[in-house]
Amino acid sequence: MARAEASHTHLFPGAVLHIHEGSSRFVVTFSDGASAAAEIVDDGGKPALVVEAYTTGAGTVIPRKMWLLRPLEPEGPDGRKLKLGRSVPLD
Repeated sequence: MARAEASHTHLFPGAVLHIHEGSSRFVVTFSDGASAAAEIVDDGGKPALVVEAYTTGAGTVIPRKMWLLRPLEPEGPDGRKLKLGRSVPLD
């Protein structure tokens, strides 16, 4: 499965993910070593990122969330970057 890196222990509006391979499904590794499965989906014609629930290195449980995506940065030789917009609750 493709991999991505987050520069923090959690996601928030404005956070940037660096995706190393050109796949819509990947595993995000956070700065504290925790990881979560994620997938880029179509939310009514707009790209969004669904991140499965995970537990931070400090033990905080982060629920499954969908994040709207701001315009994607171009894909380069090292992958691409995604910038997160607001989160959308999921049931």
